[in-house]
Amino acid sequence: MEWYPSRPGAASFEAGVLGRFGRDALPSVIPSALNGCRQGNIRALAQAGILEPLEPRQPWGRILLGTQRRVVAGRAAPDRGLCGMASELRPSLSVIILTFNEEMHIERAVGSASAVARQVFVVDCGSNDRTREIAERAGAVVLQNPWVNHATQLNWALDHCPVATDWIMRLDADEWLSDGLRAELLEKLGSLPRDVVALAVPLRRYFMGRPITHGGVGRKALLRVFRRGQARCDSAWMDERIIPGPGRVVGLEGWFADDSLRGLTWWIDKHNGYASREALNLLIRPRAEGARLLGAGQSARVKWMKENFYYRVPSLLRSPAYFLFRYFLLLGFLDGAPGLIFHFFQGFWYRSLVDAKVFSVRFSMRFGGRTLAEAVREQLSLELPEAELRAEGARDGA
Repeated sequence: MEWYPSRPGAASFEAGVLGRFGRDALPSVIPSALNGCRQGNIRALAQAGILEPLEPRQPWGRILLGTQRRVVAGRAAPDRGLCGMASELRPSLSVIILTFNEEMHIERAVGSASAVARQVFVVDCGSNDRTREIAERAGAVVLQNPWVNHATQLNWALDHCPVATDWIMRLDADEWLSDGLRAELLEKLGSLPRDVVALAVPLRRYFMGRPITHGGVGRKALLRVFRRGQARCDSAWMDERIIPGPGRVVGLEGWFADDSLRGLTWWIDKHNGYASREALNLLIRPRAEGARLLGAGQSARVKWMKENFYYRVPSLLRSPAYFLFRYFLLLGFLDGAPGLIFHFFQGFWYRSLVDAKVFSVRFSMRFGGRTLAEAVREQLSLELPEAELRAEGARDGA
């Protein structure tokens, strides 16, 4: 069970730390990581106000495992600190984080990643807030590149980040790693057989500050960790996938969290953008090859099921049917009031919005005389990719 403090004082902090990481039960995967963190040191740091939680649900593992440079209770802690883990003790792992205006999340993401990674890269696309400043202060290497979509940005990062480790992990700015995942990476990453080229990591979603554990989205596994030079991101505009090279994909038990601290209005605006990108995907991409996707992990299988079953149901029926299936048969109602809002908006409203956007583009083409590129620009506020423009021209000239 993960341990998250509320507002501990010195005594409760000491009890919580020693209760989970007592000297007689220190995790074997972090030898010497807590060197010097004896009871007296923890008490002194807590009384001095140096060891305090930065925000709700921030795992204490970040403080215990250490970061390359962290800010705790408003003070900058020196590299390695009293409880810091030396770089050579961390696995050969680099983390890449894509950002745009993420000052609210970036310190949490970099701190969570750098507790277990030797390198953390932030690839920003022109943030006009303090994202880059905070990321650099937290110890990340910051690069900049104009935004096209997630897939293009990640592939650019893989080509241009000076990665010097054997493994790479992709992380979003509003995500963080659980203590269990960090411990598992520390334990296993250096001893995996050479034929293992990627790792599938379970995702835990938070909505309105509460974990969503039912409705078919509770522990979805995503391919997020892969060997350097052994994976690329596909060219999808939505639901992009990391495609590994030849070899095995192994699943992990430890999870990472999708945990945005922003409000519902921002969440709805984000999913409106997602709906435009998914509609564009449906308009320009042929249905995926079932055999290829069925062998590429859970996320790919879900995508194949969606494209080959869900989209074969009439558009007026599939989104309400999907919501009812998810909320009742997959027990989404057990997620409480936040779960009802989440499953309704993501299972019914979002899926209906995708269908409506696809319809609007086709309607504009059929009755407005627009080309595909013009209809996409008008209805979705997106520019059709250059490759698709060439393909459309070839079709028109055929």
